[in-house]
Amino acid sequence: MEEEKKYVDVLPLNKGKRMLVYLADLFLNFILSFLLINVAVMPIAKAVSNYTYKTALYNENAEIMHDILYGNKLVFVSPDYTKTEINPNIEYTFDCWLSYYVIDGEVSPHAKYPQYGHKIENEVVSHYYKDIKGDVAPYVTLFNHYNENDHYFDENGGQFTLKNINKAAVLPYFDEKDELTEEGKNIYNNIKSNVFMPLFSEVFTEINKNDLSYDGHSYLKSQSIVTTVNTYRDHLLYYTVFITFVLSWGIYYLLIPLLNKNRKTLSMMMMRVERINVSRLYICKRGEAAVSALYQLIANLFIVFFLPLTFVSFSYLFSLNVLFSFVMLSLVFNIVSMFFILFNSFNRSLSDIFSRSVMITTDKLDEIYRAKGYNV
Repeated sequence: MEEEKKYVDVLPLNKGKRMLVYLADLFLNFILSFLLINVAVMPIAKAVSNYTYKTALYNENAEIMHDILYGNKLVFVSPDYTKTEINPNIEYTFDCWLSYYVIDGEVSPHAKYPQYGHKIENEVVSHYYKDIKGDVAPYVTLFNHYNENDHYFDENGGQFTLKNINKAAVLPYFDEKDELTEEGKNIYNNIKSNVFMPLFSEVFTEINKNDLSYDGHSYLKSQSIVTTVNTYRDHLLYYTVFITFVLSWGIYYLLIPLLNKNRKTLSMMMMRVERINVSRLYICKRGEAAVSALYQLIANLFIVFFLPLTFVSFSYLFSLNVLFSFVMLSLVFNIVSMFFILFNSFNRSLSDIFSRSVMITTDKLDEIYRAKGYNV
């Protein structure tokens, strides 16, 4: 008797569900990574690398650097901030510097900020070149250079004055009962970004060459210690992030599937999805599951960019060039993989293609087994 042939339509997951499996795996892998780095990897790394001592050393020398700037009257402390907040105090120093050119008398028109006014000490850039460096010629040259585009200032024998039209536009800023017009805001911001900040940067360039001291402390010596600790912190982030990622990837994509008889990740278990060999229609073996996991290592690599968020600010992450390079590699891989899913007839990603596998539902796998004569 002829044996009756049985036909089964083996349909892969649709495009939406295939992407959903990847996103679910990605999310669970990220949660595991985030828990590992905060609960185990980073605390251990900090303890082993003497993080507490190095942080105290950093804070001490950063404070010394700030005190040197304050002591030499290059930066003023704003009534709104403490001495440790150097960036807002530099912003305040700009206001004091500008007030020297805008306000005619030494008395401040703003009760909250008594440092405002035509006080010679507010001319901090000139003070550095004339009183600290002892050479005013570079100051005149640099001021003329940064003033040549907008010509907000006039120069007469090495002395600079703000043009009356600009002076009148900016004056309301220093009056607590008045406010700047749009034109005044533009002039204020342009003077800040195009004149003062470049000049102030030149001061720091000189300090980095020639050093600056106050109360027996050296700016460059403290800066060297701060730089060393910053480098240590960056390396600590690199090592902990990559150790965490590889560890969580190994647990999620290797350990769990290899212990599971159907080689499933957690999302595949929850969504009742199977990964089978595309040619022979059997559950992927351990070796094939491991190959597929390797491609997931690349696909999920971009999550390393977000793992340090509990330790540094989001903007600081963009200064970590090593992380950013791996993120770009992973994103390119994922974009290409997405195009393969969209335009491939079996809705297979790059990892599916390279591992010679395809994803189907558990119900469809049961149909295949029944057609082969197994009891399911």
